[in-house]
Formats: sequence, structure tokens, C-alpha cells
Amino acid sequence: MKGKNSTQKIFSLILTFVLTIGVFFTSSMVQIKANTDAPANGTLGKSETVIPDQNTGVILGAALDEASVVKQVKKTEVPGVYDITFGATVKGRKSTTGAVNVIFIMDKSGSMAGTAYTSAKAGANDFAEALLTDQRLAGRVSIRAVEFAYAANSLTPNPITDISQITDANGNITFSNIFGNTGGTTNVGSAFAAANNYMDPSKDNFVVLLCDGVTNEGGGGGLTPHKYAEQQANVLKNNGATIYSIGYNQTGNTGMNNLKAYASKINDEPLYYVGATGNVDKVLGDIKTHITDLVESRKATITDVVPAPFEVIGLDEYVVNENGRTVVKDLPIAMSVDANGTATGTVTFQVRINEELVDGPGWYDINDHANDGVYLSYAADDEEKSQLAISGPNPQVYWQHVRGYSLNRVLCDEEGNPLADEMQSVAPVAANQEFVTGQSEVYQPEVAFDTAHFADGKAILDRIPNEDGTGYYEFFGEVDPVKITYYTENNVTNAYFKFVRTKQNYRVEHYTYEDDIAKAELRKTEPNVLGPVDIGHMVKIEVLGHDFLMDQAGKLKYVYDSHVKNDKAFDAFTFAVEKDEANNVVKVYYKEIVELPNIDPPKEDPKPTPTPKPTPKAATPVALPSVATYDASHAQAYLCIVLLAGVVMVSIYKQKRNRNH
Repeated sequence: MKGKNSTQKIFSLILTFVLTIGVFFTSSMVQIKANTDAPANGTLGKSETVIPDQNTGVILGAALDEASVVKQVKKTEVPGVYDITFGATVKGRKSTTGAVNVIFIMDKSGSMAGTAYTSAKAGANDFAEALLTDQRLAGRVSIRAVEFAYAANSLTPNPITDISQITDANGNITFSNIFGNTGGTTNVGSAFAAANNYMDPSKDNFVVLLCDGVTNEGGGGGLTPHKYAEQQANVLKNNGATIYSIGYNQTGNTGMNNLKAYASKINDEPLYYVGATGNVDKVLGDIKTHITDLVESRKATITDVVPAPFEVIGLDEYVVNENGRTVVKDLPIAMSVDANGTATGTVTFQVRINEELVDGPGWYDINDHANDGVYLSYAADDEEKSQLAISGPNPQVYWQHVRGYSLNRVLCDEEGNPLADEMQSVAPVAANQEFVTGQSEVYQPEVAFDTAHFADGKAILDRIPNEDGTGYYEFFGEVDPVKITYYTENNVTNAYFKFVRTKQNYRVEHYTYEDDIAKAELRKTEPNVLGPVDIGHMVKIEVLGHDFLMDQAGKLKYVYDSHVKNDKAFDAFTFAVEKDEANNVVKVYYKEIVELPNIDPPKEDPKPTPTPKPTPKAATPVALPSVATYDASHAQAYLCIVLLAGVVMVSIYKQKRNRNH
């Protein structure tokens, strides 16, 4: 017992020394140190927690009468990566999504005929092309068109959103082709009413009116044509549209004053332009520039400060360095405006922790809210931008080094080439199995290939049998432990296993033919069930006793002729199975028997009958001693008599003997 206590004391001293050395080296790596208090019991922990609300990640917010903003920090599925989301609300219909809907209204009344109309249509082409190709508005522009004389026509049931829609095969812009011929009176009110049907509440709406005269058509109900037009213009403006009016070739004050009344105002000045045949291109170009600038100035944006050890993922266009701090500058928020003129929207970007700048688990600031550096920028009822700062304590997240890894076994063919979809992690090999994965803390910078990481309890480098039993996969080459880094996708090490074949199939094919062996017909294949056999297995080639050699009457019809192996002549009647299945094919040929016809033998000529010779006269017999004579038939009869007599004598003898006893 005393010796046991001594051993425990020695072990404790060694462990204390090792931990002390480890703390010394670890502390020397510290660049940014956080509060190391672990998350409270019941929180998500391990890089999943944010404060003050661990469940939703709502961090901070700010609000005014005309605007509000809230900020959320949430953990993603990737360790060390977080979503930062801003939600904003701005009252006042000047807030914008950055998307633009432009409604172009063309006057085609009789007074527009001639060069003036041709010039106006050319200007319309340039205007549409400039909008659709402006990089600041790329992918966010739609164009509609309305024409009017005594009444209005809506020309674009589907919006024009891409330059290809108004470009012909020769590269010419064809937007103005939709406008018809000139003629008739001037009904501006009907044009405004038609434009109202083209309004898009999800975008900033702009109406461009090109008109060369005084409205003299429309009205009713006590309204003059001009008052009716003014009424319809106000409907557009109340629905959020900005109206530009162009007094085209105007010479009188009445027409000019009317067109100014229809236009929207900025800083109490109407958006009215004086246009003429010679400068319509420039006027429309100025309006296009004004629309773009106005849209950009109305966009709501977010500015956020991201301190080390965090770094922003992507957003290169909006990420700047200010006084050594990483700043996400003026990141646009996609806003939608409701019927009450209230714009709402959200924007999300991601940050990740740089593990080289931290040491050990703890809480780390994910944003820097000092000096009002985090704010919403917006425009409400006027064109000047306002800022709403988010102040308060910096949001934090709890970070602990948890790194994923994968140890994979890759199956290869006999040449060492990886097989498609055959990366395996456990043996025996099964299709679609997952890789071996795990997590490693900071104190385990690498993971070796060993039994502990595999569910089958086998070492990573053991042989792996293949599914059909024809061989196995054997490790070849070298493999290093997986090096643990922060990015999970980089923590992958593969061990490669080459296929070693131990069994193979063979095939003996039997063919019959009549005259031409090239036309031989396959009659039987052996074996038809037996699977692969060991390499080197001896196979005997049987050429007798096959049913197909006989006809239906059981008479021999085919006889063995020859056989080949690998399409080459082969004399032996046994062969050894080789690794290459193509070398294990034997073809045996049988030729049909050709029978001769039945022919009677030729008849011989009859021979003449010989003349009988006279029989000589018999001599007078002489008396001789009596001698017994017999031929073969007599001998057989004699033998039977002798045997019968013997049987009778034996029978008499047995009867006599029985009486005496």
C-alpha cells in the first residue's frame, strides 16, 4: 500500500510539471485574451452563445421617431462563423430599395410632327440605354412607356429590364419604335392616369413627361384639362412618384407654368427642364443622372466596426481599414416601402474568428460600438442623410477551439487509380458510408490513423475485403496524421488502398458448325453458376458427353474438332486460371458429321451350270470288322445320353442309401 501511495505521488508530480510547462508555452502564444468564464449552465456554449440573449442573439438597438435599427448576432453551422444582421425601419417615402422604375411619357400630338418628334424619339433611345447600362443601377432598373395625344396608350405591359430587350441584331437601340405616329390634341391628364397603373411600390418610381404644348383635352366634372392633369399628377406624387417635366420647344408662359405645376419639387424648386430639338439628348441625360444620384442618396446603409480577432467574410467592396480597425462601410440595405410610406429592410453579413489571434476558450468582442462607430445611415423626408448610432456594451461570443477532421480510406484499382465514389472510412467496405470525422481541442494539433477512430475496431491500414470476394484492398504508400487547422475542410487526410485480386472468373464455350467455323453457333457455356475461383485453379476442358452432340433420335450428329484459348490454338485439355479474365476464355468447336448415302452392291454375271460327270459304278462291298462311327451331331446326342444316365444312377444310389439307414 505504501508503494502504491509513492507511485501516485510520483505520478502527480510528473503531471503537475507537464501542465506547468504546457501553461508556460501556451501563455507565450497569447495575442488576444478574453474573459474565460464559461457560458452559464443551460446555454448553447462552444462558440454558439451570444449575450445578452443566448437564444435569439438580439444584441442592441436604437430608435427615433422617424427611424429604428436592431442588430442580431447568431452562430452559423460552421464553428467560429457568425451572422450579423441589421434590421431597419425608416418613415418617409424617400427611403429606397435602390431599385428604379421609370415611366417615360411621350407627347405625340399633331404639334410634335416632323423633326421635333424624330429628335425626341432619338433622345428617348439614349435615355433608356443610359439607364439600363448604368453600373450603379445594374440589375435594378425597369422602364415603362406611355404615349398620348387626345388619349393615352400604355405601351409596355411587361417592363423593360435589360438592354437586350431594346437592341436589334445590328446593335441599334429600338426603344422609341414603340411610339406611334403624331396627330391629335393634347391630353396630359390621361397620360398621368395611365402612368399611375405602372407604379411599382417595391421600387423608387420616376415619371418623365416630354410635352410641347398646353393641355387642351380631358377634364370634365367641373375640371379644365389643365386642372385634370394637375389632379392626376398629384395622385402620382402622393403614391411616391417623382415627376420630371420637359417643356419641349415651349414659347408661351402658359404651357411652361402648367408643366412646372405637374413637376415634383426639391428644395421648393420644380423638376422642370427646358428642352428643344437641339438639346433634348442633354436634357434627358441630366434627368438620368439626377435620378441615379437621388436613388443613391436615398439608400439606407449600415456601418459596423469588426475588431480583431474577427474578420469579415467577403464584402471587399465595402470593407475598409480605418485607424487599424476593420470597418464595414455603407453596406446597403434592401428596403421595401409600404402604402404608408414606411420603408423596412434587413442586411446580413458574416464574420469569422481568426484562431491565430486568440488563445484558449473565452468571451470575445465581436463588434466595437465605441465612439458611435456603428450606425444606420438613411434619408427620410428631405434629401440630407441622417445617422442613427447603436451604442452600449460590445456584443460578445464565447469561443472554444473545436476543430473538425476527417480520416479517409480511398479505394483504388490494381493500377493505383482512385475509384469513383469509393472513398471509405470503415471496414468492411460498404457503399455510401460516411468518412470518419471528429473534433479536436486545441491541445491536440494532429490526429493519427489508429483503431480508436474507427467503429469496426480495426486499424486504419488493415486489409479491406471487397464486396464480391474476388480480392482485397491493401494499403500502399505513406500516410501522415491529419494536421488540425481551423478550417474543417482542410483537415482531411487520405490513405490509399490498391486492389489485389485473388480470384477470377473463367469460361468454357462450346460451339457447333457445319462447314464454316467462322459461323459456329454457341451451344453451351461452362460454368453457368459457379463464381470466381482462385488464381491458378486448374480447369479441365470436357469435350465428350454433351447433349447437343446428339440429334433427336439419339444418333451422334457432331464430333469434337478443335479448341482455342484467347483466340489462339491450344492443345492441352487443362488450363490455369489467370488474373486477367480475358485470358480465361476457351472455345471448343464441334463439326457436324457428314453421312454417306445407302447404295446396293453391284450384281455379278450368272456362271454356266457345269455338266455333271457320270457317277462311277459302286464296287461290291467287302465285309469288314464292325466299327462305331459318328459325326458332330451324333456326338452331341451321345453326350446328352451319357449325362442322363449318370443322373439316373446317382438317384438310384441315394434311394438305396436312404433305405439302409
